[in-house]
Amino acid sequence: MLVNISEMKLAAARTAESEKFLTSLQNYLQLTISYSILLFKYIVLSVLLVLLASHETANPKIGKSNFEFYSTEFRQAFLAAASKNDSSLSELLNNEFYVQRQFMPAWTLNFQTNEDFETLKDLIEKANHYGLFPSQYHYSELVELKEKLEGDGPDEYKMTARYQLESLATEAGFNFMINLALGVGISDSSLIQSTFVSQLPQYLNNLITSGNLREGILAVQPDNEQYKRLQSGLVKFLTSTVLYKDDYTIKQLKGNENLVTQILLKQGYLIPDFANDSAALISAIRNFQRTNALRPTGEINRPTIKALTISTSKKFYQIAMNLDRIRKDVLKKSRYIFVNIPEFKLHYYDEEGNRSDFPVVVGKTETPTPLVSSQVEHIIANPFWTVPRSITMNEILPRLKHDTTYLERNGFMVIDNFENQIDVSSFNWKTLNADDFKYWFRQKNSRKNALGVIKFLFPNDYSVYLHDTPSKSYFEKEFRAYSHGCIRVKNPEKLAEKILKDDQQTSEINLKKMISDKEHKDISLENPLPIFIRYNTCSADSAGNVYFYPDIYAEDDAAIQQFVANTSRPL
Repeated sequence: MLVNISEMKLAAARTAESEKFLTSLQNYLQLTISYSILLFKYIVLSVLLVLLASHETANPKIGKSNFEFYSTEFRQAFLAAASKNDSSLSELLNNEFYVQRQFMPAWTLNFQTNEDFETLKDLIEKANHYGLFPSQYHYSELVELKEKLEGDGPDEYKMTARYQLESLATEAGFNFMINLALGVGISDSSLIQSTFVSQLPQYLNNLITSGNLREGILAVQPDNEQYKRLQSGLVKFLTSTVLYKDDYTIKQLKGNENLVTQILLKQGYLIPDFANDSAALISAIRNFQRTNALRPTGEINRPTIKALTISTSKKFYQIAMNLDRIRKDVLKKSRYIFVNIPEFKLHYYDEEGNRSDFPVVVGKTETPTPLVSSQVEHIIANPFWTVPRSITMNEILPRLKHDTTYLERNGFMVIDNFENQIDVSSFNWKTLNADDFKYWFRQKNSRKNALGVIKFLFPNDYSVYLHDTPSKSYFEKEFRAYSHGCIRVKNPEKLAEKILKDDQQTSEINLKKMISDKEHKDISLENPLPIFIRYNTCSADSAGNVYFYPDIYAEDDAAIQQFVANTSRPL
């Protein structure tokens, strides 16, 4: 019995100790949980304090915080606008852009614009450096929205400004790249089918992600020498020239050296402190004449006065319009021929991009040289000249009525449609009705041949080609629009030799011997050479000097008006 009582006491003691231990453990756990909660609250409070301290207005939801607080509200605003089902090109591109971003903003963080927006805004502000205009890309509206976003006002007001700024900035970025790459005034239907345009949302997102926005936007510009030089020339023109809108008159300038001096100062040909130095003035006049396709005499003659009447504002539009012409072109970077009609020059580019220049004579105003994109497929040594129908009817037949010896003296024969020679003794040229003449005149290869010793053939709808000429004196003139539409080339043998040397199959041909032997030969090129005949009324050299050429076919005024109209019409 005593043993049982002792065991009972021992068991009771152990139970009391267990209960005490459990009570202590419970208190410890409660204390640990309390401290953990306090620690968590302290961490959250610390984060909020950091955010609170990151903006001078002590509002953790706005300002320069690196945390985005309004992504949900932005998505809701975007989706509400997207539900309007606007199918314009700009809306389609914007929607795809933000879908790819999972509807996260691109140009703002809370109620501040970011560095990418500032980069885009700076490019748009300087759009005239690329022959474009800030107004095309909502520059004033973007500046105003930025002020609303970052100014005082309720959150709802700021959120509206934020969404509008995001949408407008994205649209401006797309439109700017489209105009830089493809030109202005292209229809939505054509742009929607463009692979370049369809890839723009992904391209712009990649630029933002990589931090390469400025360089990436400018990289869409044409990659050819004419464009790059003229765009650089435009920047130099804008930085060295005072833009003024009103044209002067010849009457105002004639005999007025002071006014001429003022114009040369405004156009950057004279420095402000030239101190009435007569030598500096003559030098400035010569430079002006060189860049305006005039003989550099240093004299204030009538052609120089006429060129001085043109305002710098009009010259800016001329450069901008010509940049747009090049953007819409299909020029390639490698080997090709480029004929610029107003410049009266042919440029040959080899595979390395080296350029050789050849003076040319182009079509008269009544028989203009057409614009052509083709490939030179044949070079003809000692060619025959089959006279075009228009020249036959309008020039040769009327001449034969008064000079029946003209054909024999100039080496012409008459052929039928099968190139069979016709005996001309039966023709009475004085009484012949031109409508009854169903034959062709062909001039034999000789020194009198109108095509000279070389002809370059390329398929086109106008029956034009490049060729030599016996009338060499025309190449000494500044103004060289005298042909019936074909292009006469100075030193065509040199051009032909360059082409043949660069063409694998024909590199061993002895062209000089062929010409001296008077051998009529059709040389087919293994690799047809691209040729582009264009009408660009200005260009620039590697130093950024812009050269202005005569608008010989009077196309620029209408082209500039259309260009301005296109820049006023958003995509």
